[in-house]
Amino acid sequence: MTCRLLKRISVLTLTLMVLAACTVRLAPEHEQAIVDGLQALSSETETLFVSVREGTKTVDYASKRKDVYDKLIGKAQGLMVLVDVRPEPKPALTRWFGSSTADNITKDNSSGASLWQDIKSLDVPTDDQLKWYIDEVERMRTADSKVDLPAEAMAAFGKPIRRALKNAIVYEMALER
Repeated sequence: MTCRLLKRISVLTLTLMVLAACTVRLAPEHEQAIVDGLQALSSETETLFVSVREGTKTVDYASKRKDVYDKLIGKAQGLMVLVDVRPEPKPALTRWFGSSTADNITKDNSSGASLWQDIKSLDVPTDDQLKWYIDEVERMRTADSKVDLPAEAMAAFGKPIRRALKNAIVYEMALER
């Protein structure tokens, strides 16, 4: 009786130790280079907005702003590369069973849809925010190159661009734990 109880306690203790050693990582590691790059991009973007706060003239585009737009877009694309190559944690189901088995395990029999698709769609938002930033800066650059833009138009371009950068910076800074 005592031996059996001792065995059960040992198994329970060992199981608890193994479980305590397990960690689940839901987000990628913090990369200071990405945070620094986003902060620099934000600073350079704000410098552009200060220079165009009173509006723009098409005649000044090539000499004053084209290179600035190109530099901002290039820097954002470079940051996307850093974000894309950063290792992301894989959910335990994928590590243990592979993606197709995880699809079968999580299949909802009533609809036939896999709940796994929802889990796999939890992507890092920085990549999407940088894509949004690039699209908006390209739209702004195109408009600036074709027509004179009043101050109100420049302010309107600024809102989604600033929001995209803010969202990316907040997420990346939150990874630092």
